[in-house]
Amino acid sequence: MKSLIVAALFALFFSPKAYGQKQNGCPVVEIRVGREPGNGVFDQGTGFVAKKGVVVTVKHVIEESLKDKEAHIYVDIKGKWRIAELAYAPPVVLDAEGRETQEGDLAILRMDTDDLPSLPLAETVPKIGGMLASYQYQCGNKVEMPLQSIQRETRWVYHGCPWCIGPQWRIYSAIFFTLKGVVPNGASGSPVLNKKGEVIGLVFSGNDCSFCNYSIVLDIAEARLILDHPFK
Repeated sequence: MKSLIVAALFALFFSPKAYGQKQNGCPVVEIRVGREPGNGVFDQGTGFVAKKGVVVTVKHVIEESLKDKEAHIYVDIKGKWRIAELAYAPPVVLDAEGRETQEGDLAILRMDTDDLPSLPLAETVPKIGGMLASYQYQCGNKVEMPLQSIQRETRWVYHGCPWCIGPQWRIYSAIFFTLKGVVPNGASGSPVLNKKGEVIGLVFSGNDCSFCNYSIVLDIAEARLILDHPFK
């Protein structure tokens, strides 16, 4: 039984299809933060190439690089780890009660993305009940989930870990939508796509139920402005 489970896991995460896409070029990339990509990793997640030289992810995946001067942001480009530079992330401010607050969770990285293809941003958000697709780590790992709800909310979210530095709770204000499906650890920052293959959001975090997970819907106008202005 154990051998069957191991074989199934190997086929899921190390399938020839996923490995081939990773080597030949996939717009969805794995991200690690630490002093080395293989050792001393503080956090890990996912991102996608939005245009040549630009990778988009969520801030909480790369946040430890802002707190530890020896930590770097590593992105897996065609099987090789490369260091990325943080170009944009929303600032953290304190509210009247001294709690950390943040508008959205979008983070933009600059780096050499080689000749990897990019994913386009959607013009509009989808309708309730529509099927969305999320890629984790590699284009071979695709999960399809229906959209349950969408609304602007302010949420008190735990985003830390036992080895993280500083406060581990933060108030996030953003447009959230709920997907009915299981999103695994390390999927934060995964692009959420509509039927046209356009990015409408990023995987953010899960909630207390076992079948629902939250994603932040990108403010498309803001994302386009941020992407176009610094990188012309």
